[in-house]
Amino acid sequence: MNRKFLIKLFTFVGGIYFFLEFFLPKEINGYEFGAYNDEISRGLIVIGSMAAGLGIINILFIHGGKILFKKSGWSNSLALIIGLFFMFGVTIADWVQSEKITSSVKQYYVLSDFSKKISSDQKSKDLLLAETKKLINKSRLDTSKYKEQQAKVVGSVSTKKYSQEIEALATIHRDFLTEKSKKSLTTNLYNFLYDGLFVALGSAMFALLAFYVASAAYRAFRIKTLESGLMMTAALLVMLGQIPFGIWVWEGFPDVRLWLLEVPNSAAFRAITIGSGVAGLIMAFRMWLSIESETFNEDE
Repeated sequence: MNRKFLIKLFTFVGGIYFFLEFFLPKEINGYEFGAYNDEISRGLIVIGSMAAGLGIINILFIHGGKILFKKSGWSNSLALIIGLFFMFGVTIADWVQSEKITSSVKQYYVLSDFSKKISSDQKSKDLLLAETKKLINKSRLDTSKYKEQQAKVVGSVSTKKYSQEIEALATIHRDFLTEKSKKSLTTNLYNFLYDGLFVALGSAMFALLAFYVASAAYRAFRIKTLESGLMMTAALLVMLGQIPFGIWVWEGFPDVRLWLLEVPNSAAFRAITIGSGVAGLIMAFRMWLSIESETFNEDE
């Protein structure tokens, strides 16, 4: 069967399923149309993960080829791949560290759930108490702050209120491990790469937009037509109503600014929103019917 036909068929069937699942009632004559919606959604998540993996492979092929053949800009490609693998490694190490904390604290919650099921069996209570104290001794909290808190809770452990006391121990143990992990090399390295580099570079990229906006505003606000004159006048009134200097000039500027933002600006914004919604609906129909996929319609 033709590959292009299969792609168009699966696109159409997938679109018609979600279209009917949205519009049809939840149940029709005892049959629930969206009964397998969760399974289908999980399948789409898997497909999205595979697409992300293909994207990473594509990055490696493109930039790896530049590095191997020393093409123009190969040093930037090398920096990209090194940063990619380095961030992968640090993120995985940080995740493993978090999982260790979770699995360690999970033992307390298992005992807590077990304690809720015990109501009258004294032998089971004694066994639970022994297991709890064994787990406490195994934790080996080496900070006086947490030792004191732990000792306080251990002293109150009785056969009457297992669940609350064990959960209190779980909180102490989790806080101790979390505070300890914050001082580890993995966490500090991850925070440095993410907060110190990634966020800072993102802020720098966003700050560069200010120059582009200023340049676009200069071109748009040159009064050559009636529309540009109206735009310049409205912008001037809004700015004068926003800053303290405008209030000193005339006290009515804030009211004018508020009217401009609530009436003409809201009307224009709603018109743009409706237009973009209609355009998105048309684009969705074109993708659903495979009209937009010109690549699949071209002859090989």
